[in-house]
Amino acid sequence: MRGFGRGSRWRRSSSPKPRPPSLGRGTLLPRYVVDTHALVWYLTKDRRLSPQARQVLRSAQSGEAIVLVSTIVLAEVLYIAENKRVPVEFPELLGRIRAGRGYQIVDFDLAVLQEMQKLSQDLELHDRALAATALVYDAALITKDRELQKLDRPKVVW
Repeated sequence: MRGFGRGSRWRRSSSPKPRPPSLGRGTLLPRYVVDTHALVWYLTKDRRLSPQARQVLRSAQSGEAIVLVSTIVLAEVLYIAENKRVPVEFPELLGRIRAGRGYQIVDFDLAVLQEMQKLSQDLELHDRALAATALVYDAALITKDRELQKLDRPKVVW
């Protein structure tokens, strides 16, 4: 078995910071990263969603904005759907996300992980990951979370 030492294919790279994948067409549109509460409340038509957040998420449905859905958010949606904390099954929720013209699923990747290192360790893990995702993709963050609203960056929409 190979180790991490000299000659190993696993040795540390001196390459520059990884870049997020391209968002492709429509990158001039406003971009947002959505948190779990906002996404689920939008998809289930919950009244707790703020009017501003609802408007942004609607604009993505019609292709007038890009809403990035992190795989971390999808994992949380799966968890709450499996535990019957929402009245909808996960495949239906995922189908609704995929049907939105302006919705894109983005991976929790090395670029996000590296950006997380720059954020306060006082934030919860998922909150840090979402804020880092927004920073990597130069996007605003749709969240009701008060701790994230206190940050200078990313911009928060609620």
